[in-house]
Amino acid sequence: EEGLVSVLRKVNMKDKKEEPKELAQLGANSFFGEIALMTTEPRSASVVVLSPICKCLSMTKAKFDELLSTTNKIQAENRKLIGKDVLETVPLFNTLTNANKHKLLDVMLFVTFLPNTYICRHGAAGNTFYIVTGGSCKVTINKEDRTEVEVGILRPGDFFGEVALVELSNKRTANVITLEPVSCLSLSRTDFNRLLSQLKVKLVDH
Repeated sequence: EEGLVSVLRKVNMKDKKEEPKELAQLGANSFFGEIALMTTEPRSASVVVLSPICKCLSMTKAKFDELLSTTNKIQAENRKLIGKDVLETVPLFNTLTNANKHKLLDVMLFVTFLPNTYICRHGAAGNTFYIVTGGSCKVTINKEDRTEVEVGILRPGDFFGEVALVELSNKRTANVITLEPVSCLSLSRTDFNRLLSQLKVKLVDH
């Protein structure tokens, strides 16, 4: 918040005679020590106050872990809210009771993908249903000349792959490619069959 500090580090931390070298000077609105919030590694440098007064805001690793846990819980609840809303719109799940929808959400896995990742490939076997909860994807189809044509964009609240849950011979009808970091809720055919095998028969017959 206020003041000036010097960041010092030795080349050989075990050499007691070595004089540390100054790496940088930090003033107001600077920060240091953030790595200590994520790991238990020893400090890699010393920070020495240069000014007559130095005021800092501090955070302990225990407090950071507590905040992170709370944030993760909130994000998980938000993903479930998105998933719940989506399940209401998927025709495949129209006859599910609220209890079974909750069971589906409980077994759905949270997965993330890097940019430019093919989540699905046109023509490949499919056995997983996805709900997009963060980021965006483009949808393309393959042409005979081996090029791809974009036919749509998927954003949070969109879904794809639901047919793969009930058709063993299902082939993906398009490519789904991430445009940025993407997060999804995913449901495998195995989990779907285990929870709702009786309902699946109804859906196929219907």
